Amino acid sequence: MLKFAWLKPVGRVINSHRYAFLVGMSGLAVFAVLLTSGQIFENESSTKSTQSSAPVPSATETIPPIAELIDSKPKEPGLAGLKQHFKLIEKASASNAALPMEYTLGPTVNQANAELVRSRFQEKLKVFQSLGLKSLDMHWVIASEKDHDWWVQIRQSQFADYPVDLWDTEENMLGHCRLDPDIFCGAGNGVNNGFYQDNVIGTQFTNRGLDQVTRHESTHFYQSSIGFIDTCWFVEGQASFFELYLEPTARTRDQVIVRLMNSPTKVADSTQEEFERKLNRNSICDGDPDIRYDLGILVFEYIYQNYSLQDIHNLLVETNKTSWSEATNSVLGVDATELNAQIAAYLFAQLASARS
Repeated sequence: MLKFAWLKPVGRVINSHRYAFLVGMSGLAVFAVLLTSGQIFENESSTKSTQSSAPVPSATETIPPIAELIDSKPKEPGLAGLKQHFKLIEKASASNAALPMEYTLGPTVNQANAELVRSRFQEKLKVFQSLGLKSLDMHWVIASEKDHDWWVQIRQSQFADYPVDLWDTEENMLGHCRLDPDIFCGAGNGVNNGFYQDNVIGTQFTNRGLDQVTRHESTHFYQSSIGFIDTCWFVEGQASFFELYLEPTARTRDQVIVRLMNSPTKVADSTQEEFERKLNRNSICDGDPDIRYDLGILVFEYIYQNYSLQDIHNLLVETNKTSWSEATNSVLGVDATELNAQIAAYLFAQLASARS
């Protein structure tokens, strides 16, 4: 069974970001300390099948140039048109060469499983390579549920104050993920001016659920290469959007809506004016960490129906240089409060429709 973890990020405080399943800022400049019981693996052929799950264009299918796709909005209206547009982006990106990724492997991890995980991440990252992603830089460790002591030794050798309480042996948890033998989970940390990715592949792991997790986390790799931002729905919302719209094995949109409507915060019962006010205060995610994922998906539906993938990439880049409000003006040509009003109207309409 695949398990999921949530680690709440702590604002934009330097050296204090945590995100669930950030399986890696790895790549050409990876810093990984090799101890007696660990091995560093560069790109090698795997002994286990790593058959790609990426869509293959049919012989008669015409795929527009990737530059055209990422710089345009969906041609067809509605959510079906949105999905079709992103599927075309994925297909047009499939020819990108795989990014180099390195990891330090725990002593009891099945290497073939680790290679399968890496190859699947490389596949999902190709969409972001079309936006200019050229390398990843992280300290990536892959352990099994039996490798806790080794993991502590590795992490403390890299950074003495690494938050090793992330792995709770008494509760058998990594973050919020229970470390059963069949799990695949992890957590990402921005500490010591670097990115650290911790993954656990259970000793009885199967690849069930692998595609949606690697899709979600590859989005975090891309985000981390630019910088995370404070807008509460952005980081997990964007990752969850790609997971939902590109992975057929992901949960359904109806399941997203149901969980959102069952939130203890009653956020789904908000009026349009309440949505707008909470968005302006950046408080809409307060009280329930799942809102970042679920409401974030709906926000990105609105955004990607009205702005291109390139636009939102530029928005993320600019927000890391200035502020969210300045970036929406300069990149999208809309004031942040007006954008929030538009998003609020979309959220209210979608949830009202679901209730009816």
